[in-house]
Amino acid sequence: EPALEPYFFYYMRVCKGVLAVPLRRDEVLYEAKLVRYYALPKWLKWTMLGFEFRLRCKWCGRYTPYIDPNVPTFGFSTSANSCMSCGRMYPMPSWMWDSPDGRAYSYYRMSFSDEKFYKEFERDYDPKPLCQHK
Repeated sequence: EPALEPYFFYYMRVCKGVLAVPLRRDEVLYEAKLVRYYALPKWLKWTMLGFEFRLRCKWCGRYTPYIDPNVPTFGFSTSANSCMSCGRMYPMPSWMWDSPDGRAYSYYRMSFSDEKFYKEFERDYDPKPLCQHK
């Protein structure tokens, strides 16, 4: 539906970017381990509390440990909510934070420490007034 495109183009661009990144050997092994994990009976998975779930970072496409997108960083680039591979903040995809409203909130609140987010947002939406993030 063309009317919905403004709401979904960013999600589609993120997905295309992530899928374009070829997996490293360790990531291929992780995916094989994940398939074996999901094949286990539910009661056996319950006993494996140490299994670390990872998702691919929306910025670099590498697997990183799952971090809830709502974990606060208070505007500082900390490892509390950063990708283990590229170091960019808020690496997990989120329907709320990656929506046009969520991105605008992050933009005007100056939630990111790197310039890439701001340049991308300004390219996508041409906001007025501009955020004074520099």
